[in-house]
Amino acid sequence: MNSHSFENNLAEYQKRFAEQAARFFDDVLKRDKLQEEEKRLCEYVQRGGKRLRGYLTCLGYRLITDSVPDGVFDFSLGIEFGHAALLIQDDIFDEDKIRRSKNAFHITSGADESAENHSSFERTSVREAIVLSNILITHAYDIMLTSSVPPDTKMSALSYLNSQAVRAGVGEFKDITIDSAQGLTQEDVALLVDLKTTSYSLNATLVLGAHMAGASPKTLESLKKVSYLLGQLYQMTDDYLSVLGESNKTGKGVSSDLSQKKATYVTLLLRNRGMDSTSLDELKKSDILAIQQEISCLAQQYRKDIDTLLATLDFKCTDELRSCIDFISNRSH
Repeated sequence: MNSHSFENNLAEYQKRFAEQAARFFDDVLKRDKLQEEEKRLCEYVQRGGKRLRGYLTCLGYRLITDSVPDGVFDFSLGIEFGHAALLIQDDIFDEDKIRRSKNAFHITSGADESAENHSSFERTSVREAIVLSNILITHAYDIMLTSSVPPDTKMSALSYLNSQAVRAGVGEFKDITIDSAQGLTQEDVALLVDLKTTSYSLNATLVLGAHMAGASPKTLESLKKVSYLLGQLYQMTDDYLSVLGESNKTGKGVSSDLSQKKATYVTLLLRNRGMDSTSLDELKKSDILAIQQEISCLAQQYRKDIDTLLATLDFKCTDELRSCIDFISNRSH
């Protein structure tokens, strides 16, 4: 990753990730008795995916210094493994059945689907998925702990990562328990996004990488502000794609955000228009176009704020960061 090309560096990261992940599971399978279970985790981790969080960890490091040591790359591998584990749990919470164009992990359980009691089979599938996702989290920490990052830096990074994991957990709890029907403001959604998305998708990646590179406290605070704005932009796009995106591009099934009355930017904008739709089929084309326009206006404002902030910062690869932000805001999957 010596150039400042976002596309090239992301592609290089994806290639290297695939190689390292395969090597990790090869080693695990040589010593672990849970052969079939580990093979399922291996397949799941290596499914598609943009690998943005691992890439952002390395980008955060390169914002401060010129190149990424092998130890930092290995640490970022752990970040991606942890993300995969959280996706397993997230699909259970959201009752989503498709992930990256295949069955969600809890749907592909090894349990006997021919069992007479189908509900019992489903419960077993979910239980298996939760246990295996916890094993995957353990793998993630094992990768980070055994990385060649200097010990003091490693412990500081893990401490910061854990603090962001707690914030993400609080956000997930609020996401599960909040009822958008009880009144929802943009501030409510922004807070939820900051907890659930910004914390582990950006603070625990982009900011963490800069932290490991030795960025000053002032620089880290500025980067956290960028992360906050980018987190809102990322989730806004994700909320829109989850409800109104094309499943053949997103690799996901029809979102349950509407039926579960989740606190998202889409449900907020629908409620602001006096609508309480619980199904995509209930939305008129004019409603969808209006939501598209409002999301676009909000996204443009967040992007403007990000650009204003970036103009005040002196990073080594700001243009690459801008290209990454373009990708996040313009993505279709």
